[in-house]
Amino acid sequence: MKLIAGLVLGVVLGMPAGAATTPEGPYLCIVEQATGFSFDKKTKSWKQTNFAPGEKYILKRVENKALGDTDKGIAASPRAEWGVWEFGFYLFGDVFCAADVDDNGYLWCHGSVDNIFNISLHSGRFLRTYTGLYAVDDPSAYSDEHADKPVIEIGKCTAL
Repeated sequence: MKLIAGLVLGVVLGMPAGAATTPEGPYLCIVEQATGFSFDKKTKSWKQTNFAPGEKYILKRVENKALGDTDKGIAASPRAEWGVWEFGFYLFGDVFCAADVDDNGYLWCHGSVDNIFNISLHSGRFLRTYTGLYAVDDPSAYSDEHADKPVIEIGKCTAL
């Protein structure tokens, strides 16, 4: 009996902290606050701007990890464990999470060079950044008037 109790205790203590408590998803993620910069055409300068909250994202496990087919794929990513899709736009994901949930319940996700999505699945809190075309190699290729607005979003995700 002591041997069985010792084995059970060893298995429980040897498990990563988030392994038994991290739901598999999918998650609905809703932006609670958003701030960033927009280009003012009158003054021809960038200004700090607050954006309306409420943008929605779907965070879910990627079904086809090879990402060969576009309906499950994420643009330009060869492999992913998780993906984030803008709600209502499912052809390509915004970002991918190459690694699975870590021992602390975190996912670190990257899209193209201008899109990052990080989340704690324990608290449900996420942070998303999007730099748009502000920080490009050749600013003359994209005028400030036509550049995307850089934004930082925070919010909560809940399991569906």
